[in-house]
Amino acid sequence: MSNVNQQCPKCDCDIPLEFHFCGNCGTPLIPDRPTSFQEIDTRQQGTILPIRSDLGLQFRKSTPEIRHLTVMFCDLVGSTTLSEHMSPEDLRFLLIHYEEYCEEIIQRYEGYVAKLLGDGLLIYFGYPLAHEDDCHRAVQTSLTLLAEMDRLHERLKEHINGRLSIRTGIHVGQVVMGQMSNRDDREVVAIGSTTNIAARLQTLAAPDTVIISESVFRMIKGGFECQSLGYQTLKGLTQPISVYQVLHASTVQNRFETAVGSNLYPLVGRDREMSQLLTRWETTKDGNGQAILLTGEPGIGKSRVVKSFKEHVAQEPHIQLECQCYPLTQNSSLDPIIDLVQRYFDLRREDTPLEKTQKLEAVLKQYPLPVDEVLPLFASLLSIPLTQAYPGPMSTPQRQKEKTLEALLGLLMYLTQKHPVLFIIEDIQWADPSTLGFFGLLMERLPTAQLLLLFTARSSMTLPLVQASSMIVVPVARLSHHQITQIIEHIAGSIKLTDAIVRQLVAKADGVPLYAEELTKMVLESNIRADGQPSQQAAGPFPSLAIPNTLHPSLLARLDQMPQLAELVQMAATFGREFTYDMLKIVSGLESATLQRDLQQLVEADLLCQEVHSPNAPYMFKHALIQEEAYQTMIRSTRQRYHLAIAKMLDQQFPEILETQPELMAHHYTHGGVDDRAVYCWRLAGKRAIQRSANIEAISHFHKGLELLKTAPDTLQRTQQEIDLLILQGTAQIAVKGYASSEVKDFFERAQQLCELVEERNQLFPAVHGLWSFFLVRGQLTTALELGQKLYRLAQDHQDNNLILESHFCLGLSLTFLGDLLGAQEHLNTGATLYRPLDQDSLAFRFGQDPVVGCLAQSSWPFWILGYPDQAQRRVNEAFSLAQTLGHPHSLAFSLHYLTHFYLFSGNYQAALETAEAEITLSKEQGFPFWLNMAMMLKGGALVELGGVELGLEGMRQGLRNHLSLGAAISRTYWMSLLAHGLGRAGRGKEGLGVIEEALTLREESGEAWWEAELYRLRGQLLLNLNEGTLQTLRRKFRRALTAEECFDHAVTLARNRQQKSLELRALISLVQFQRQQGQTVSALASLQEVYQWFSEGFETADLQTAKALLESIP
Repeated sequence: MSNVNQQCPKCDCDIPLEFHFCGNCGTPLIPDRPTSFQEIDTRQQGTILPIRSDLGLQFRKSTPEIRHLTVMFCDLVGSTTLSEHMSPEDLRFLLIHYEEYCEEIIQRYEGYVAKLLGDGLLIYFGYPLAHEDDCHRAVQTSLTLLAEMDRLHERLKEHINGRLSIRTGIHVGQVVMGQMSNRDDREVVAIGSTTNIAARLQTLAAPDTVIISESVFRMIKGGFECQSLGYQTLKGLTQPISVYQVLHASTVQNRFETAVGSNLYPLVGRDREMSQLLTRWETTKDGNGQAILLTGEPGIGKSRVVKSFKEHVAQEPHIQLECQCYPLTQNSSLDPIIDLVQRYFDLRREDTPLEKTQKLEAVLKQYPLPVDEVLPLFASLLSIPLTQAYPGPMSTPQRQKEKTLEALLGLLMYLTQKHPVLFIIEDIQWADPSTLGFFGLLMERLPTAQLLLLFTARSSMTLPLVQASSMIVVPVARLSHHQITQIIEHIAGSIKLTDAIVRQLVAKADGVPLYAEELTKMVLESNIRADGQPSQQAAGPFPSLAIPNTLHPSLLARLDQMPQLAELVQMAATFGREFTYDMLKIVSGLESATLQRDLQQLVEADLLCQEVHSPNAPYMFKHALIQEEAYQTMIRSTRQRYHLAIAKMLDQQFPEILETQPELMAHHYTHGGVDDRAVYCWRLAGKRAIQRSANIEAISHFHKGLELLKTAPDTLQRTQQEIDLLILQGTAQIAVKGYASSEVKDFFERAQQLCELVEERNQLFPAVHGLWSFFLVRGQLTTALELGQKLYRLAQDHQDNNLILESHFCLGLSLTFLGDLLGAQEHLNTGATLYRPLDQDSLAFRFGQDPVVGCLAQSSWPFWILGYPDQAQRRVNEAFSLAQTLGHPHSLAFSLHYLTHFYLFSGNYQAALETAEAEITLSKEQGFPFWLNMAMMLKGGALVELGGVELGLEGMRQGLRNHLSLGAAISRTYWMSLLAHGLGRAGRGKEGLGVIEEALTLREESGEAWWEAELYRLRGQLLLNLNEGTLQTLRRKFRRALTAEECFDHAVTLARNRQQKSLELRALISLVQFQRQQGQTVSALASLQEVYQWFSEGFETADLQTAKALLESIP
C-alpha cells in the first residue's frame, strides 16, 4: 500500500499531502524539490509552471469586471548577471526552480500567479476570489519569500555562484479584469494603473526588501512594522507617491488598537452589551467563571466594545490575556496560543535560543509547576532548540500535545487563584481545531475559576463552542441613525459637514460603525465638506460617495462566497438595494426553481435577506455597501445592458410605476442610455416630489434631467424641455435655499433668455416671475417693481386669470416695501377677489406659494399700517386658514410668517412667540431656510417684549446673520429696528443707535420706505437714554444730528404724509410722552387725540390701549 502522507521535518508527525503546515506543531511544509533536469521535465510534462486552477476562475474569465485588486511584482535580482555566467540550460534549471518555489509560497497565501516573466512574477491577491486581508496576504507572502530564499539558495548552491536575492513591490487599487479578446485561451489580465504602480515600486526596492504604496500601508497598519521612505517619483506618474518599506510582522498584542491609535470614536449605543459584560465580570470575581461570545457582522464594533470593557475594569486588580485569530493561520496548530505564550514570557525576535530558554525558566519557576517537565513542552511548542540541561520530550506527538495543553491549563488555573483573569479571544471563527479544542477544555474548568472568557466572532459563523451550555451569546446589533450621526460628528471634529453629506453617510453606513468611520474619513480627506465654500453648503445634487478603499476587500470577499452566482448578484444589484422576485425573474430569464434555489443560497450566504419568507416578499441586500460593491464590479456596458432591460420591463410589465415611482424609471433609462425617455421621467419625478414638498429630491431629479439635455441634439423640442426644467428647478430651489439664492437667478435668467430666443410665450411668465422674486428678496425693489409690471402686461396678453392674480400679488408686494401702501392694497385686494378654488393646487406648485394666500397675508400689512387692525387680522386669519386647507407647506410658512408679524404689530407677544415657534418647526421639517431665519428673528422680538432680552437678542442676531448669508435683504430695515429696540431694552442704547443709523442708510440706498417712520421713532427713543457726552460724540460720528424730539416730529410727518395711521399713532405717543417728561407744554396732545379718534377698530391692540391711557392721564 502506498504512503499517502508526508512527514513533518520537525516533529515527525504524519501529515496529509495537501497540507501546507504541520497540524501538530505548525511548521511550514515544503514539497521535495527536483534535483535533475530530467526530473523537472517529467513532472512538468512540457509546462514551464502550472498555474493553479482556483474556485471561481471559470466564472470570471468570460465576463470582464471591475475589481479592487492587490498587485505584487516579484523580481529575481541580478538575473542578467547570472545569465552571463551560466549556460542557457543551467539558467533554465535555476529559473524553473525559482518560479516553482515562489509559486508554492504564493499559493500558501492564496495568491494567483497571473504572469511569469522569466526572472519576475506578477501576482494578484483578490482575484479570482477576494479575501478581506488580501493586502496582508501579499505582504506576508513577500516576507516569506525573503525568508525562504536562503533555503532555496542552499539547494541550488552547487549550480550558481553567489547569493540569490529578490525584491517586491505591492500596490492596491481598482482594475478591470478580463481577457483582451474573445478567444477562450487568452489570459485574464488586470487593466489599470494599479499594475503599473506595483511594477514601478518593485524597481525602487533594494535586494531583499519589500516596498509598498501608502494605500497598502493603510490596509496593513497594525499588522506589520514599516518605515516611511517619503515621497518618490515613479516613472510614468505625474505626481510623487508616498512609499514605505516593510520591515517585519508586528508583534503587538492588539492590532485593532494599534491600527486605530488614539482616534477612537466614543462608544455609542452599546449600553446593553456593556451592562451584560460588567454583570458577568462581577460574577467571575465571585469565583464563578463565565464564557461570553460577542457576535455580529464585520465592522459592527465588537472589538470596540471589548476595548471599552477593558477600560472599565482597568483599575481593578486582575490579569488580562489576549489572543487574536487570523484567517491565514486557520491551519496552523495552536497559532493564537503560541503567540500568547511568546508575549507572556516576553520572548523576542532577536533573542537567542539560550536567552529564550532562560526567560522560560525564570517565569516558570514562579509557579508550582514541574519546570523540568513543562519547560521542554513549552520550548517544543515555541520551536526553541533545547540545551543539554533539558532533554526533549520522549512522548508520541499526540501525547506530547496533550501534555502541553495540560501544562497550559495548569498555568492558567494557577493564575485564576491569584487574581480574576480576563481572557480575550478575538475572531474565534478563524481559530484552528487545536485552539478550539484547548478552549473547550478550558470551559470545562470555568465553574470554579475566576476566569472570564470573552470571545468575539462573526454572526454568520457556526462554532462548536457556541453549543456549550455555559456560553452566553451577546449579539451586537446595528446602530440607529442618530447613533451613527454621533459617530460621524465626532470623527469630523471641528469640521461642519453639511446635512446633505451627513444624510448620505448615515444611509451608506446603514448602522455599521466601521462603515460610518471609513466613509467619514474618506469625505474629510477628499475635501467633500462644508468648510466655508458655498458650493459645499448647497442642498442640491451632491456627488455620490464612493466606497472607501479600506472597505473594498471585505465587501468583495463577502460577494465572492458565491462566485457561480456573480452574474445574478450583479443583475440584482442593478435594481438597487431592494428588488422583487417577479421582476428579477423577468429580467434574468431563469426558471422559477433555479432562481428560487439561487436566491436561497444568497440568503444563506448572508448577502440577501427577506423580512417575510415568501416568494412575493421583496429581497434586500444585507447591507447597502454590499449592493454597491456588487454594482461597481460591472463594467459600463454590462451595467447599461441590465439597466435598459429593467427599464423596458418596468414600462411594459409594470406601467403603474411611471405614476408612483417615475424616478425609478428615470434612473434605469438614464443608465440604460435612453436619454429622451429618461428626461421625461426625471421631469415627472421632480414635479411629483414638489407636490409632496420633497424639494431637495426635486432639485436632484431636475438636475439629472438638465444634465442629460446637455448632450441632446440642439432642437426646438430640446430647448422647450430645458426651459421647462429650468423653471421647475428654480421653483424648487426657492423653497430650499430661499428666493435670493444666486442659483435661483441663474436658472430663471437662463430660462428667460431661451424663451426670448425661441419666442416661447407660454413659459416666459414663470421665468420672469422667478427673476422678480429674486430681485425683490435681494432688496432691489425698483427692478422688482419693473419686473412685476412686466408680469402684469404678460398676464393681460394671455388673458389668463391665474396669471393676472399672480401679477397683482407681485405688484402688491413690491409696492408695499417701497412704501406705496395704498397702491399695494389695491393690487392685493384685486388679487384676492380672483380666487378660483379649482385652480389653487396648481398655482401653489407653479409659483412657490399660493397667490391668494399671498395676497391675503400680505394685505394685512397695509391694512394694519394704514390704521385698520381688525381688517388686517381678518385677512391674515383667512390666509392661514386657506393655507391649512390647501396643505401646501410653503404657503403655510408664508401665512404663519405674516400672522406672527400681525401679533407683534398688535402687541400680542405671547401669540407671536407661539406662531414663530410653529413657523420654525415647519421650516426645519420642510427645509425652508428663508422662512426659518425670519421666524428666528420674529421669535427674538417676541422674547424681548416678554422679558427674555438676551435670549431674544441672540436669536435675532443669529437669524439676521443667516438671512443675510442667503443673499436676502428684503425687510432688512425692519429686522434692524427689532434688533435696535432689543439693544435699547438691554441698556445698550449706543449700540442700538448705531444699528438704526445703518438701517436709515440702507433705506436710502434700497428705497425700502414702508418702515421708515418707525426707524426715526426708535432713533428718538434711543437718544433719550444717552447722556450729553455720548450724544456729542454721536453727533460728530453720524450725519443725522436730529434731537429726540426732532426724530419724533419727523416720524409723525413721514407717517402722516403716507397715511400710515398706526405708525403716526406710535410716533405721537412717543412725542407726547417726551414732552410731558421734559415738563414742556404737551403741544402734540391734540394731534394724538385727533389720530386716536380717527380709528374705528382695533381698540384692543396695544398701541391704541396705550394712547387711550395716555390721553386719560393728561388733563
